[in-house]
Amino acid sequence: RPPQPICGFCEEKPATRRCNTCVGILCSECEKTSHSKGYFRTHDIVDLALTGEPTGFEDCGKRMKCDEHVDEKLSFYCLDCRKPVCSHCLILGEHKGHQQTP
Repeated sequence: RPPQPICGFCEEKPATRRCNTCVGILCSECEKTSHSKGYFRTHDIVDLALTGEPTGFEDCGKRMKCDEHVDEKLSFYCLDCRKPVCSHCLILGEHKGHQQTP
């Protein structure tokens, strides 16, 4: 049996849910605290066990990281571009000055 995937937000607890909008996985606590408010409220979240994902989840955690700043989590959502971004992209990068939500 493959190991339980870890939440792409807190990186601590086992992931039980998948956000099809962000293409990431998260634990139930992060779903309630982070993904149920603001712009994230409209995201399509499903039970991870029902997604029909292949057994290798190691790639999902990487998807919750910034492509440009590889060590940074996608902790914000750029409302102008409608995509998850990291803090570096918001402060210094191409999303500087854009409207955002955590």
